[in-house]
Amino acid sequence: MDTDIFISYRREDEPAFVGRVHELLRSTFPHHATFIDIDAITPGDKFVGHIISRIAKCSVFLPVIGPQWVYRTGATSSRLFDDQDMVRKELESALVCKTTIIPVLVNATPMPSPDSIPRTISALCALNAIRLTHASFHDDAKPLIRATKGLIKHHAEKHFTVAEFEAYQLGKLVGKDTCDRISRGVEASFNHLSKAMTERFFERAAPVIAARDGEGLQDLIDAFGREARRKESEIITGTIDYICEEMPHLGISPDEPNDPLFVAIEGQVQREFHELFLRMMEAIAVPLTKQIQDVGWRF
Repeated sequence: MDTDIFISYRREDEPAFVGRVHELLRSTFPHHATFIDIDAITPGDKFVGHIISRIAKCSVFLPVIGPQWVYRTGATSSRLFDDQDMVRKELESALVCKTTIIPVLVNATPMPSPDSIPRTISALCALNAIRLTHASFHDDAKPLIRATKGLIKHHAEKHFTVAEFEAYQLGKLVGKDTCDRISRGVEASFNHLSKAMTERFFERAAPVIAARDGEGLQDLIDAFGREARRKESEIITGTIDYICEEMPHLGISPDEPNDPLFVAIEGQVQREFHELFLRMMEAIAVPLTKQIQDVGWRF
């Protein structure tokens, strides 16, 4: 069986946490192959060749990055500069194969800086990561599940991703008019919020760019990302509550979060808002770059 999801990790770096991620993905996607080397390699397989062949065929590559991922405890040099480091080899293979990579940061672990890892895997630092914590593991994991659904193919209907198949099934269940109404409501709510957030960001960024304050601009960008993630969660919850109240014919309720129809509608709302927020984040990059260039600043 081909691998759909490949989990890359260090055995001494948060192994219990990695096991929790593995169990969540395996239970969420029971018909899809989730690879983790602790139980997926049969005796006698050639380790490196087997790993690379799995990565070449997988749909999603998840490097789980904990506090000892770059440095061993007490060490000052990165283990990733070791040519034989298996985690480095896995990442290099994923990048060469152009596999979709979603870094998973454990608790407060920061994304590695480009100067702390080899150039062959430095592209990792530019990727959007998902942070999972022990305290709110299942809530934190929702973006990971959502992203994975948009990447792996449905086990039976291979012309659909899992997300596309869920959307198709939802349309058959409640009708296209209901799905369109939900989509219009999502977009209207988002557009109002996006306009306000974007205008406020550029108002704050203008003096920082004029002063060529690199640290200040990075802080603004980071704060914007945190606000976007917080607002996304709030507006998704509010939208689903609104749907439950204003579409009584659907017969769904937040008090029954495991109801299949509730789950399907929640998935549509989460998916559409997430795509819109990603578009908003990308949309600020062009005018921001232009403002930086206009003052002759190389940020």
